[in-house]
Amino acid sequence: MPNKRDLNLSEYNISKYAYHELFAFCLQYPEKKRQLVNTRNALGCQQYSDMPHGSTVGNPTEQAAIKAIKLSADTELIEHTAFEVDSGLYQWLLLAVTEDVPYKFLKSLKSIPYYEKGFYKARRKFFYLLAKKKGMI
Repeated sequence: MPNKRDLNLSEYNISKYAYHELFAFCLQYPEKKRQLVNTRNALGCQQYSDMPHGSTVGNPTEQAAIKAIKLSADTELIEHTAFEVDSGLYQWLLLAVTEDVPYKFLKSLKSIPYYEKGFYKARRKFFYLLAKKKGMI
């Protein structure tokens, strides 16, 4: 991110490094969605083979279910926070915070209902609410 300018969230009492943590958490959203689908598809599936294999301690189905719950909670946290900021801006805000899509590209891609200043204000509010929900402030 050498050419990317950080958001100034000092008015929300969020430090530069806390913002980096929140930003990285949001960028993992697409990856977590893919893992969630893969984990849910693998739940309870037995794989039969005549090849020898080692045994692991624990219950793999239980571990997969716990992983699916954690991934689901993380993705829902991001989605609900974006929806809480503004339901009309939800889809664009989600693209901006999870895939780092800039406002100018969003504006050319779709008819975004906000002007640039209003969009950036909503994005700052998103990070504030996310920090609050994660217990960072």
